[in-house]
Amino acid sequence: MIALTFLILALILYWAKRDAVKRARQTQFSGVVEKVRYDIHKYQFITINGTEYDLNGMKWHHNIPVHNGDTIVKQRGDLRIKLLRRNSRDTIMFDDIQ
Repeated sequence: MIALTFLILALILYWAKRDAVKRARQTQFSGVVEKVRYDIHKYQFITINGTEYDLNGMKWHHNIPVHNGDTIVKQRGDLRIKLLRRNSRDTIMFDDIQ
């Protein structure tokens, strides 16, 4: 009985993760970050052109902050994110597994 419960829980978690990755792949945005907010789990949400995007589930290092005025690019079908710092020539490409 315990093994069955564990198996069911593992399947639910697998499907939830797979769904989150699918949604992240379908997301596309590009532009200057207008607003950054964090939820209680310290996940970053950014606003670009009046639309809020959740960076959770994408190939993103959550310990690297995004600031207002940074430019960020995420293409549909890809989990990678390109971050261009405001007033700098620094570009950070997040393309490894989190």
